[in-house]
Amino acid sequence: MKNASRSRRPIRKGLLAAAACAALMAISAPAATAQPAAVDHVKPTAGAKAADPVVTGVPYYLVNQENRGVSFEAYLNWDYALLSNSPGDNGTSVVFEKKDDGYVIKSTSSHWSGYNTLCAVGNGIKLDQESSCASRWNFVPSNGGYLLQLAGTQNYLTHPVGGKGWLVPYASVLPNFREFTIFKPVQA
Repeated sequence: MKNASRSRRPIRKGLLAAAACAALMAISAPAATAQPAAVDHVKPTAGAKAADPVVTGVPYYLVNQENRGVSFEAYLNWDYALLSNSPGDNGTSVVFEKKDDGYVIKSTSSHWSGYNTLCAVGNGIKLDQESSCASRWNFVPSNGGYLLQLAGTQNYLTHPVGGKGWLVPYASVLPNFREFTIFKPVQA
């Protein structure tokens, strides 16, 4: 019996060493990040231009796949964009204006007069004056709706999984932490 248990020890030590090595590799590997879902490209017929999902100057609600609309909340003397807290709440309507390489998006209401343009900043999307905001947005078709892409970048609007739905543009998301927000513009 003693000889049998001794012969198993090197195997156990080898298995433990292999398991420890695999655990170390998993810890030191970079975290996996998700990229936007494959964009569903629709080929227009020859000579036809792909239709824009919105008409400029017309108010729309931006509603995500969970039926939560974009809204705004005051934080540190600025309005910031977030998803409404409950499904079925369309949020605040916005108006799109075509400018340069994308759209300027303006809220139809805000806490501070003249501060109504969706502007990407380091900690989210705040409402600012159009003259102070260089943010332009593009619609990118994806999974039955549209991603809002910050023009000239690979950043798309995202929201956290669970909790308050503050919107922030990112190029990638961490699974179970943030998701790309797929919108459907719904005429107000």
